[in-house]
Amino acid sequence: MKPLNDELLWKGAPFLVFAAFLAFYALTQPSISSTRIFSKAFAASAVIVLSASIGMTGVAKVWPKHRKGLEHRKSWGVVGFVFAFSHAALAFSDPLLFLPELASSRQNVRIGLMALVIFAALAVTSTRFAEKALGKNWKRIQRAGYVALALVLADVLVLGDGTFVKTPIGLVLAFAALGGLVLGVRGWFERDRGFREL
Repeated sequence: MKPLNDELLWKGAPFLVFAAFLAFYALTQPSISSTRIFSKAFAASAVIVLSASIGMTGVAKVWPKHRKGLEHRKSWGVVGFVFAFSHAALAFSDPLLFLPELASSRQNVRIGLMALVIFAALAVTSTRFAEKALGKNWKRIQRAGYVALALVLADVLVLGDGTFVKTPIGLVLAFAALGGLVLGVRGWFERDRGFREL
């Protein structure tokens, strides 16, 4: 019974993260529209889940008892991409995004779209078929995730002209992205030195 519970926890964790952010925004910002609440929850969840997905190899190397997470890295990455795509779709449906006084937010849109395109390529190639078909190029494509996560970190840092990162949620997301990036790069170097993945 215990392995089943562990499996459910691993598979359900990204959705629990989303539910937590959804509840947080609904309770702390009840005056904004439900579309914006969902958009913010999708955005925050995407940062956490994608950061965790990219950082899992480094975590498994530093704490080998957590190697189980490597089995779920790809599925977390795909779920994180779906969250990011959902955020983008909802954000683009908001007419306020295109107001002239929000020109600074368009910088975030450009950064976010670049990251989203990279994460889309990762999601599309996260199958065993793609891995076999692409051969050595598959790893090169997957390593673009580090660039995408760096873009996510930049997006968090410049959001709201740099004011968002000064909020508790902004700090959590910035440190999650930074942590995922550092652990992911560490895992990359460890793999190159002979660390074997599951």
